[in-house]
Amino acid sequence: MRKQGTLHCLVPLSIAATVAALMPADAAARDTDRCFTSKYTRPFSDYRLNAHGRNRGSTCLYELREGLAALRLPAEGVDIDDVAAVDGFAEYSWGFIDTAGELAIPPRFENVTHFHGGLAGAYDGAQWGYIDRRGEWAIEPQFEDVRAFRDNGIAAAVRDGEWVLIDRSGAALNVELHDHVNQIRVGDGTPVRVEVEYGATYENANGETLAVPEGITLVEPFGSAGLFIARRDRRYGLIDRDLEWQIKPDYRDISAPSESGAAAVAAGGPEGDALIRQDGSAVGKDGAAVRRRGDFWRVTWPDGRNAVFDLQGERIAEFGGEADSRVRAMGSFLVDSGGDSTKVIGPAFDEPVVLDSGLTPKLVRSAGLLVVFDGETMAGVILGSGSYLTGEDSKDGRDWFGQIAYAERHGAWTWFRDRDKALIQIVDPHGLPLLDEATRKRLGNHHIEPLETAEGGAGDNPAAIALISESRYCHCGPGAGMLMSDGQLEFHEDWQKVESLDIRGPVRGRRFAFHTDEGVGILDGQGSVILAAGQEHIDDFHHGNALVYGDGVTRVVDRSGQLFDIPNGFGMSVVAPGIMRYRRSAAAEALFSLYDLTSQQPITKPRFQDVGDFHDGQATAVSPEGKTGVIDRAGEWVLAPAYAAVEPVNGQLWIVQRRRGSDPFEDIPRALVDADGETIVPYTEGLLSATVLDNRSVEVRAHGPAGVHKLLSPSGEVLFDGREATFTVMGDLLRLRRRPSIGYLGDDLEWAVALEPGTGSVFHADAQRALRSTGERAEILDAKGRVVATLPDGEWRWPTAASRIIGRVYEDGTTKTKYADPNGEITLSVDGKAGVFHGDTAMVSRTDGEDGFWVDASGERREIPGRYSDLGLPADNGLAYAASGGRYGFIDGDGRYVIPPVYDLVTDFQDGRAIATTERSAMMIDRQGRPIARVASECGVRVLYGPDNERVWPERLPQRCRH
Repeated sequence: MRKQGTLHCLVPLSIAATVAALMPADAAARDTDRCFTSKYTRPFSDYRLNAHGRNRGSTCLYELREGLAALRLPAEGVDIDDVAAVDGFAEYSWGFIDTAGELAIPPRFENVTHFHGGLAGAYDGAQWGYIDRRGEWAIEPQFEDVRAFRDNGIAAAVRDGEWVLIDRSGAALNVELHDHVNQIRVGDGTPVRVEVEYGATYENANGETLAVPEGITLVEPFGSAGLFIARRDRRYGLIDRDLEWQIKPDYRDISAPSESGAAAVAAGGPEGDALIRQDGSAVGKDGAAVRRRGDFWRVTWPDGRNAVFDLQGERIAEFGGEADSRVRAMGSFLVDSGGDSTKVIGPAFDEPVVLDSGLTPKLVRSAGLLVVFDGETMAGVILGSGSYLTGEDSKDGRDWFGQIAYAERHGAWTWFRDRDKALIQIVDPHGLPLLDEATRKRLGNHHIEPLETAEGGAGDNPAAIALISESRYCHCGPGAGMLMSDGQLEFHEDWQKVESLDIRGPVRGRRFAFHTDEGVGILDGQGSVILAAGQEHIDDFHHGNALVYGDGVTRVVDRSGQLFDIPNGFGMSVVAPGIMRYRRSAAAEALFSLYDLTSQQPITKPRFQDVGDFHDGQATAVSPEGKTGVIDRAGEWVLAPAYAAVEPVNGQLWIVQRRRGSDPFEDIPRALVDADGETIVPYTEGLLSATVLDNRSVEVRAHGPAGVHKLLSPSGEVLFDGREATFTVMGDLLRLRRRPSIGYLGDDLEWAVALEPGTGSVFHADAQRALRSTGERAEILDAKGRVVATLPDGEWRWPTAASRIIGRVYEDGTTKTKYADPNGEITLSVDGKAGVFHGDTAMVSRTDGEDGFWVDASGERREIPGRYSDLGLPADNGLAYAASGGRYGFIDGDGRYVIPPVYDLVTDFQDGRAIATTERSAMMIDRQGRPIARVASECGVRVLYGPDNERVWPERLPQRCRH
């Protein structure tokens, strides 16, 4: 039995194999009846910059290359009845036909490539070699993979797992390509273009390279046990730092969760999915895992069993197959309404809540709870903790439960209100009511402002959960205060208002201002007075201090309530713990000084136009000349004032600007400098940014033409430069990949132009010039590697068959295509996206709803009748393919169909021939549309017919079809 192959380096035939694997045997056999066309053909492809002409053949007959076209037919030497007896292509092989429709090379190879440079790659079932136009081995099979020979006699191939360059004898060239080569592309012409792509390597924090086996890619860190999601052969698993598989790469994908601590789904395993917990253990294996409402995983097995896991992958419930239709998610709850009762479970439940028959839960999403109804009457409330509240939980004989009309969540506390939205009860995270009858009466109609907190509980050093003040809508009697987490009130009738002096932070550590007739004082988070009332005003706390004003004097208070005297001044603010800034006068030109609150002494003389907040002992400051720098707590310059703006990175590096922009969205050039003012990354556009990583190294990025990506030490030493290698930070590992590089080999097979990062064209024989793009610029080289010219910013290409260099440039709000000669002079500009000139015609893409159209050598539009859903360029015989109504034919220069549009797909004409395909057959046609050769199915096997419609191959048909 022959191994089923694919046409290597062309449009893959794996479609056939895939369909055969998925369809029943009788349907799979019909694959030989069909001609699958290329999945990779895009309409109006000829305006693209890559090249003229794309692979547009079919699985019945491929494009002509050097006068030969590949096709797969019943294998030479196999009885045709045996071929017909086997489903699919198992007994087929590859051969070639010529432009006369004759079988130039019988079908004897398991796989082939196109012909180029007089040779084609061929696979004998074990290894690849190269054949000549007679089908004889020019280079015996000895490679694992091959690429086409170029006209300069050089090709790329894989031998013993390593990419090498070879000559026409198969001998390897002694050319340095660097390590970890992943792909090589060789171009035509001399000097010889060589493009190299590289595989990934991995380094730890010590700079040591991990010996990751060939074919394994570490994708990203996962979980809490030092694991990585890794890929091998397009399948995913988990691997540890010792490169041992903890979960074998059997899955189609592993989706890492965005929530910290959440489990991941490993999908598409041999038997199903799995949930992967943060420690790398797998649960719910071989089922189908689905995320429900963001709070659950639900896994269903083929036998009908269902299990529910919380977000971290802990199993919280299991149901039989009969429960599948009756179990539903309601917010963060799962409800099983089958049988005589209803069960409710949730991620935080110790056990299910069982509801009697006839009770119905409904979700209040904003409060994160379920309300249970008995008909139209509310019978209970289920909290997220699993607590079930009913009327029996009302205290002091008052049925507050029966008055509930609204519920809301504040932190971990649930607040219930009546129909008038008056507060009637607060319950803690465990469902315990907080307010007794006396407390409710004392609160009356006061305004109660919730504090978003999960802190405290009865007998647990209570903290404030709400602030109480007189209502704005009614007179409720004097008094204000705080409601504590144990239900007690810190309430005083002589207090008028209580308000927070901290924007954020745990309530226990916050400070609150209380207002009385005598002035304002400060409370701690437990309601204790730490500064008696008597101040006229107290600012919010900042850096542990707040400005207070009383008795005509401004002072500073710390969080313990201690007051500090400060000098009289203006523009005062606390900029660091124990340090404030101030100016001695209100004059616009007055400068700031720094003052130490502890020593009660000035730190500096007046010397700053402005001083920002200190972080990690440093602050930005503005000199008297209006330049920005960075100072330490002693007011000394750490980074000299020389900039319009400074953004700190890590205390040793800063991002700086020369000017400020008037538009907040303006992309102002920025640079990265060190404490000596030395430039680490020069001024560049592209929103330069720097991120300090866990190991204290600094990742620097800038988008745009510069494309900056560097990894720096904390002091700014360049560890990796993205111009040489791309890198990805993966925890304390780096994934490195040398950038694709291009070089040119001279006649002596030494580098005439050194291998460097970038892409480029072949050397064009007439001009002896090539185009090289480095990402920063496009430049024209001569045969010695000297730069002849640099092209304007844009996307530039110089296709092999093109006499002119083509560029896409964004200009005046529109895209233009510019053409340059080999000296870099712009010779033509066309509005829109145009492509390669073939003869005197080029394609321009569809614009403003129009179809693609042609332009002549002067850039003028060539008027042709009709609109086409796809259009090519005229070939040497003057015909171009065109599609109308989803069918292809060929038109002449005036837009008239010479060959009618009756085909599913066609190729360009080459050597006076084109390949035309329908669903059931493919043929080689001449410029009049007459078939020169045809491939179709007869009696369940593919048959090649020649110019006179005579069968060329196989020599005979299966027995059942003979007459």
